[in-house]
Amino acid sequence: MQEKVLILNPQYVAGKLGVICGKDGERWLVKVDALDIIVSLKTEEFKQFDPELE
Repeated sequence: MQEKVLILNPQYVAGKLGVICGKDGERWLVKVDALDIIVSLKTEEFKQFDPELE
């Protein structure tokens, strides 16, 4: 199962859901569901998505 996350920053993808694809050093690679892009995020720029809490 792929881990779903809610992206908090940067602004152009904030509020969108993504899937963790891997790790690059201290940053995480996240594929943004709504867009055809992968972003490199710090741990504080996203949080685990739990649909039961939303």
